[in-house]
Amino acid sequence: MDFPRDQRWTAGPADGPKVLLLHGLTGSPAELWPLGVALGAAGMRAELPWWPGHGTTPADLGCVSTAEMVEAARALASERPRAVVGMSMGSLLSLVLAADWPGLEALVLLAPPLRMGPSVRLFETLGRLVPDGTRLLDKSTDPPPPILPDQPFGAAGRAAWEATPAPREFRYGKVPLAWGRRLGEVRASALESAARVTTPSLVLHGTADVTALVDSAPQMARLLPRARVQLCIVNGATHRLMSGAARGQVADTVAGFIGRQLAATAQAAAAARAG
Repeated sequence: MDFPRDQRWTAGPADGPKVLLLHGLTGSPAELWPLGVALGAAGMRAELPWWPGHGTTPADLGCVSTAEMVEAARALASERPRAVVGMSMGSLLSLVLAADWPGLEALVLLAPPLRMGPSVRLFETLGRLVPDGTRLLDKSTDPPPPILPDQPFGAAGRAAWEATPAPREFRYGKVPLAWGRRLGEVRASALESAARVTTPSLVLHGTADVTALVDSAPQMARLLPRARVQLCIVNGATHRLMSGAARGQVADTVAGFIGRQLAATAQAAAAARAG
């Protein structure tokens, strides 16, 4: 299987219920690919698009404005997916999508970046204060843990994962300083949207996350007053939820939540027809 940088990745049957998986800032679909395989094995159509400015060079990301990133999320709403999973910045943009598409049946917010760790707070402060937003800052280039077929990662997707090639995880080692400011602007758009979201939601976060602190999860739940929210805290998990040992728990929790919401919608539709 090819893993192109110029088109979305897909897993699962073409006629399955469509689930969008949205990666984070400077990341790629690879960071959610194991989850996409698990959802595909459960009969869903997982689609993993690229955000603007990703998959090429960090300088290209520096040319993407906040408005363009938010508009990309709104464009995805026009596809009318059945469910959406967002990781980190992708979780913020998922709120924009969900506010624009009230027919969304399930929303999963992974590691929402509300209360940030010290390094990200410094990055955001520099982004607001330094005029030269085109400057590129180094990120951690530690390689992600290997994704091995003998590691557990979800009962639903184990067999499918063993038969699926693993992509090389592509992520930027540098980030444009301008995105220190723009990340805060995306967050503001997301929080404005959150008040309008009515979709049943799962907020999932790891206790060992030093990028977006675990306190972000209950804060996010409180910011969704019109939605029914399930909160899940995964002990020992880091910001890279699908790369560590907790991957199996995360995949099973997400697949189970989405499956239950889709089933509930189908049952309600059947009851309405019968009535």
